[in-house]
Amino acid sequence: MDSRVLRDLGLRRVVNARGPMTISGAAAMPREVIDAMADVAGSFVLIDELRERVNTAVANATGAESGLVTSGAAAGIVAAVAGCMTGLNRAHVSRLPDTAGLRSEVIVQAGHLVTYVHQVRMTGARVVVVGAVYPVLAADVEAAIGPQTAAIFHVISQHCQQKGMVPLGEVIRIGKAHGIPVIVDAAAEVDLRQHIAAGADLVVYSGGKAIPGPSASGFLCGRRALVEAAALHFDGICRPMKVGKEGMVALLAALRLYERRDHGQTSKEWIQKCERLVALLGGLEPIDVRIRRDWGYQIDPDGRALPRVEIRLDERDGSLRAKEIARRLRADDPVILLRDYWAESGVLHIDVTCLDDAEIELVGERMRAAVAATQKGAPR
Repeated sequence: MDSRVLRDLGLRRVVNARGPMTISGAAAMPREVIDAMADVAGSFVLIDELRERVNTAVANATGAESGLVTSGAAAGIVAAVAGCMTGLNRAHVSRLPDTAGLRSEVIVQAGHLVTYVHQVRMTGARVVVVGAVYPVLAADVEAAIGPQTAAIFHVISQHCQQKGMVPLGEVIRIGKAHGIPVIVDAAAEVDLRQHIAAGADLVVYSGGKAIPGPSASGFLCGRRALVEAAALHFDGICRPMKVGKEGMVALLAALRLYERRDHGQTSKEWIQKCERLVALLGGLEPIDVRIRRDWGYQIDPDGRALPRVEIRLDERDGSLRAKEIARRLRADDPVILLRDYWAESGVLHIDVTCLDDAEIELVGERMRAAVAATQKGAPR
C-alpha cells in the first residue's frame, strides 16, 4: 500500500518480498488494528487496568498461565531473563544490572549466539556458550548447568544454525530435570501455542510479525510466577521499554483478529501466490525456481511450514548474479526487498506473506527484468 506521509518525506515505496521483518517495517497492520490504535490515541486510561486486560488476552491466545505485553520481542527477552534472576524479590529487582549474589548465568547454544543475545547481557547476566556452531550435544547443555545458572535461552530464528543444535524438546527436558527455566525466543513464529504446550517456561513473541500488530509491540507468556517477576522490571531496567496505550490496544485488536483468522485458507492463498510467481518466472535459464516449505521453523497453527519461492542460480557465477539481482531490485522505485541471506550461495527467496496480488505480478515482472539484465554478456 502506498503512503502519503512517506511520499511527502521523499521515501520510496517498498514492495516487501522479504516478509514481516523489522528492516522492512515489520507487518502492515490491518485496518481494524489501525482504527483501534487511533481510537485510543486521544483518550486517557488507567494504564494498569488496560495492561491487565491485554495480559489476559495474551495468556488466552497462547494457552499460558500468564501473559505480559512488551514493546517488542527484544524487550520480552530482557524482562524474561531479569525475572529468572530476581524472582519476585523487589530488592533484587531494583539492583539490576548489578547481579552480585544472584544466579546470573544464562546458557546459550553456540549456534544460537546471534544478535538477540545482547538483550540477555543487558540485564547483567553472563552468557555461558555451550558446544560449537556445529554440533551442540545435550551433554554440553547439561554440563554447563551449575549453582549460578538462572535460565537456558533458546532462539528460534533463520539467523541461527539450523543443524546440529539440541532441539527445543530436549532442552525443555533438561531444564525441567534440573529445575532451570527455559526461555524461548519465538519472535517470528506463527503458532502462538506450540512452545507453551511443549513445556517451555517463558516464550517471547513479536507483535509486529505474524500477528500482525504494531511493529514496536510484543509479548511474553509462560509460568505465572516467572511472568509476574518479569513484569516487575518495567519499573526497573525495562522502564525505557514501557508500552503506551496505543500499542497495547492495537496489539489486543491484532490478537483478536489473529485468533479469528482461517489459517488454513490463509495458507492456501500463500501457496497460490507462490504458484503464480513460479509461473511468472518460468523459462528463465539457467535458473531453478521452486516452492519450498521445509524450513523447520515458522510453523503455522495447522503444523505446516510457511511457503516461499526459491530461486537458485546454478551456474558458476551464480552468487555474483544473485547479489546483483537483489541489488537492482532494491535500487529500483518502488524498492523490492527479497530474502537475500543466501545470495552468497546463488540463492534468493521470495516471501509472499506480505504481498498482495498486484505486487505478486510486479515482483514477477521486475525479477524477470533483473535476471535478464544480469545474464552473461549483459551490461551491469
